[in-house]
Amino acid sequence: MTIPPYLRQLITLINPTLHIGGLAVTESTIKFLLIKDDQTMVTASLRLPPGIIANGAVQDPKSLRAGLRQLHAQIAPAGTSAHVVLSLPPAAVYTQSFSVPVVDETKLAQSAELNMQMISPIAFENSYHGWQKIGEQNGGTQVDFLGAFAEHARVDAFIAALAESGFPVVAVEFPALGLARLVRQARPELLPEEPYLAVDVSADGIAFMAIKNLNLYFSHFHPWRSIQEELNVKQLTNDTFKQFLVREAQKVTAFYASRWGGQIKTAVLITAGGKKEIAGELERALSLSVRELSIKDFAQLDPAWFPALGSALRGLVPRARDAFISLTNDPLQVQY
Repeated sequence: MTIPPYLRQLITLINPTLHIGGLAVTESTIKFLLIKDDQTMVTASLRLPPGIIANGAVQDPKSLRAGLRQLHAQIAPAGTSAHVVLSLPPAAVYTQSFSVPVVDETKLAQSAELNMQMISPIAFENSYHGWQKIGEQNGGTQVDFLGAFAEHARVDAFIAALAESGFPVVAVEFPALGLARLVRQARPELLPEEPYLAVDVSADGIAFMAIKNLNLYFSHFHPWRSIQEELNVKQLTNDTFKQFLVREAQKVTAFYASRWGGQIKTAVLITAGGKKEIAGELERALSLSVRELSIKDFAQLDPAWFPALGSALRGLVPRARDAFISLTNDPLQVQY
């Protein structure tokens, strides 16, 4: 049955589509991005003074709320709601993939949940956790899942500040999940049958991700301060940065080969600066073919906006079909 245009308009008036943006929080910035019905974008950003957010947690709730209200004033009238998919600071989230034998579909969720309890890096009862299916192994006899964990207190602090500032949260994720969504959007340039090393160099640190089947299988974030501490240097030089970059990229590619088999031959680079130098180092030291992540429909967008864009793309998915990880206890369909 085809619904006549006049009836579609009436349905829209009675039950309007909920517009959901992506809101990405780091220790230094908050970025909001909404994709409108005509595919144009609404963007707004705010720089955060040091100390409001640190180590992936809210340290100064009052200042955070004040900043969020300033951000809200850029995009919507006072008293209105701007619904968002929240992308937490990367340091707030732990991720781990795992596999379970194929079982009846009704028991698959139970099996995944039991595995989540066993692999949780933090007290399970004090965490928000979620999982999503990412692939299969061994001829379809095993199912691969990605699991994610975040402490209740950390997530609740962000959600409370956002709710009080006019940003109801419909789902909670993390930057690597949104970036993997963008890698999936980059087809046909990036192929599902090839594994990729994704390297995200941002103002807050470096994230290394292993992507298989165009899904996120592994991610690890290194803040700049922890890199300096690890290398025992007061300031990163070009040489020390390159050494760290190559060493960690080697670790991820070796881990991928030992865990899932096969060789990563291509790196996907996400950075606003130093592209040629970083790409050249990965090509020279690891013999990787390096591609810059570029999203055709959003080619003008600076890579610093990619986590917000990834979450905004999730906002376009109907709530009933959103099967991605969300680090809350509320069903996705009722969080607005």
